[in-house]
Amino acid sequence: MSDERFDIVFGGELLAGFAPATVAGNLARLFKATPDTVARLLDGGTHTLKRNVDAGTAAQYRSAMERAGARALLRPLTPEPAAAAPAAALDL
Repeated sequence: MSDERFDIVFGGELLAGFAPATVAGNLARLFKATPDTVARLLDGGTHTLKRNVDAGTAAQYRSAMERAGARALLRPLTPEPAAAAPAAALDL
């Protein structure tokens, strides 16, 4: 199983064949959000919907967003480099 983690990002892009009003209604139901919240999501800016999720959860979010008529992007998180261990003192 993969340990890869993702942020789920939405930039306001709608899928072809979906009317903006339909997508807004779908997203409101999906996220149980108010019309004002959905309007902010659709303003064209980039919004992080969920942070640091596993690959399975990320795929579920993307699929649900696509069914609603919106394109979600999965942004892979880069693993943080391991902290360098302090150099051991040498006794000469």
